[in-house]
Amino acid sequence: MKKRILAGLLLSMGCMLTACAGQTGTVSGNQVTGTAEAVGSLISSIDPADYIKLGQYKGLEVTRLSTKITEADIEAELKDSMGSFLEPVEVTDRDTVEKGDIANIDFVGKKDGVAFEGGTGQGYDLTIGSGTFIPGFEEGLIGAKVGEQTDLDLSFPDSYPNDPSLEGQPVVFEVKVNSIKAMPEITDEDVKKVTNGAYDTIKAYKESIKDELEQSAVQYADSAMYIDLWDQVVNNAELKADLPEDFVNEKLDAITKNAKKYAQAYGVDWETYLSQAMGITEDEFKKEASEYARKGAKESLVLLALAKAEGLELTQDEIADAMKEYVELYDYGSVEDFMEKEDMDEFREYVLMSKVQEFLADEAVIKTED
Repeated sequence: MKKRILAGLLLSMGCMLTACAGQTGTVSGNQVTGTAEAVGSLISSIDPADYIKLGQYKGLEVTRLSTKITEADIEAELKDSMGSFLEPVEVTDRDTVEKGDIANIDFVGKKDGVAFEGGTGQGYDLTIGSGTFIPGFEEGLIGAKVGEQTDLDLSFPDSYPNDPSLEGQPVVFEVKVNSIKAMPEITDEDVKKVTNGAYDTIKAYKESIKDELEQSAVQYADSAMYIDLWDQVVNNAELKADLPEDFVNEKLDAITKNAKKYAQAYGVDWETYLSQAMGITEDEFKKEASEYARKGAKESLVLLALAKAEGLELTQDEIADAMKEYVELYDYGSVEDFMEKEDMDEFREYVLMSKVQEFLADEAVIKTED
């Protein structure tokens, strides 16, 4: 978990990739183009050939995730979007638990015949299939009858951070089902009410959900494919010399700066953020951040080496278009506000990465997942 957090800080570009405080402004193309001319060229700032020997980056094989959306996907999203607005109703036409039901239960968890701490509850509403409890618990209640006790012989997962003493341990849960509830059937009136009249029928709402799911699936599939291709490029590249320390330190400073932005967003001091949000000491942070700084420095040099090898320099129009997109998409009042808050070399590198990733995809052998 700690390493994933630090990786996110390395890749994060602060407010550029997340919404910031302030008002969204309207930006003219001339304003952006004029301001973009002040941005220096990242490509000309360092010679990557001194440090990087590129490996294979053309003809890489990659599998693109499926973007197919099923009716089950649409139904699940419909129920999820409507669920918080609809009240569950008690089931009276059956007395056995089914998947998707909300079972009100009393339970006692025992290890070696003795109830263990945190394993007891009364009047708990559990949605069957939600994955709230340990594996096997919810599945074991399917078919259980109201008013009867069901004993579940289970084992805790090998990794259980909530209580490491229970990791991998066999236990027995004695469970009594008190009642069963289920979500009511969704009606056209429900849809109209929940969407504030934007959609009059379930059919129309489901069509909009399908469109959104398809767009998200395409974006996710593209993103995963680009990441896969880039990982291959970096892994295929070799270091010819030690990374320049000044460059590594710049990456380290960026990681630390972004981490401290998160601390400010949480409204806590740096030490509290490290201990509570990240679960590490400052020394541990520095050590792991340094590792990611070196990884980031290598990736930047690989990016520059590949861009130079293929002549993929950025035009002022490309920078201007990207800047205009971010200023209008996120909460920046003006281009000047954007440039004041964000690192322009970092932004230029981000735009260059997008161009390189598109190049890699055009040159790749892409298989589509069934």
